This record gives sequence, C-alpha cells and structure tokens, in this order.
Amino acid sequence: MGSAASHGRGYDLPGGEALPYHEMVARTLAALSPPPRLLQLPGPVFRSVLAVVRATGRLQGMPPGAIARMREDLVFDAGPAQRDLGYAPRPFRPTSATFFPGP
Repeated sequence: MGSAASHGRGYDLPGGEALPYHEMVARTLAALSPPPRLLQLPGPVFRSVLAVVRATGRLQGMPPGAIARMREDLVFDAGPAQRDLGYAPRPFRPTSATFFPGP
C-alpha cells in the first residue's frame, strides 16, 4: 500500500499509544510466565548500581546513551504515515506469544 505522496519519503512508525518506558517494561514483564518483578530505583541509586556493574566488565555492548534514553520521552508523530500509507498502529498489549510464538 502506498501513494504518490509517499515516494522518496521517510516515516516515523510509532506504536498506537504513548507510554512511559517503565509502563512498557511493566507490560512486557506481565506477559511472561511467571511475571518477573519490576524494581524501580531512584535515579542516583540506579546510576551507582550501573557504575558498579560497568566496573565489573558487564554491559559492554550497552552504550551510556541507551541507558539515558530510558528516562526520556521518545514520542513520534504517526500522522504522516497514517495519512500517506494508511498506517494503523495498535496499542502495546503484549502476550506471552509476543515473545514466545508457538510452533
């Protein structure tokens, strides 16, 4: 599906709802069986724990910017993709099949 208006353009393709990062993580964990517990730490405590973990050589592939983005609002406008492409995102409602599809 597409239109002449979409030729040569790039589009943001966000989900169907804006969620804080912790809510997205909470919904993801709730879909697992058994659901792991989500522990939220105050920023200074989290940064201290993260520094210790990095000092032990873990999280080698995790750039510092990735951690910082967890606390930022990353909201994108789906309007142009909806208008030009008929994009219709759904809300984020994961189930266990989202992560572990059956045969």
